[in-house]
Amino acid sequence: MNMMMRVLALALLCAAVMAFQPSCFAGTSSVVSQRAAVRSSRGVLHMAKHAQAKGAKKHQKNRPKKSNPSDRNHKPAEYSLEIMSNGRDYPGKPPVYEIVEEAA
Repeated sequence: MNMMMRVLALALLCAAVMAFQPSCFAGTSSVVSQRAAVRSSRGVLHMAKHAQAKGAKKHQKNRPKKSNPSDRNHKPAEYSLEIMSNGRDYPGKPPVYEIVEEAA
């Protein structure tokens, strides 16, 4: 009776350990596959074949490409430097504020 309780306790302990084991270990007994899933000292999981680009790197990879010669040879727009060099006093500038009527 005492031996049967020990076997039952051992079986329950094994079932509890298997419940909290990562899914990559389930059903595999090879040491190589278990080592492949273990995190390295840098904290990176070594199971993916290729790292996926994320964020800005992915957007840069998938951005629209210039396929037409007119797009490739496009020059930037030229702006008048007189307007930009005068700062706030360029010709035709609307007034900042306007007095509508005198105060009473």
